[in-house]
Amino acid sequence: MGLLDGGLAGIFGAAFSGIYLPGTLHRATLTRGADKRVTGTGFDDVPMRYQPNAISAEARARAGIPADVVLLLILSAGLGPSLTTEDEVTIDTGRYRILSASLDPARSHYDVRAVPTDAPEAP
Repeated sequence: MGLLDGGLAGIFGAAFSGIYLPGTLHRATLTRGADKRVTGTGFDDVPMRYQPNAISAEARARAGIPADVVLLLILSAGLGPSLTTEDEVTIDTGRYRILSASLDPARSHYDVRAVPTDAPEAP
């Protein structure tokens, strides 16, 4: 297992899981009927470890990041397939819908932007 093909995910997971906070990834699922059409949606819960990605108000404003958007670093170890914008996360401050998730080059963690699930829809 090479370090840049996911090997660091396990190393980071073992080394940093103690300092990362516990949370839950709600992985979106689809239920399909006999004709293969989607008949329902739901979530499968997966334990995860995260840290808030702290950014100053000034840097947030320069980057155009709204105040209701949370920035998270989520360890990739044990999460399985990539995070999508259909997934949600629960952290200590509530439940959030993922807006974007990018995997770092070493595949050790995701850089995630999310908004509260009860946030009003944008026009």
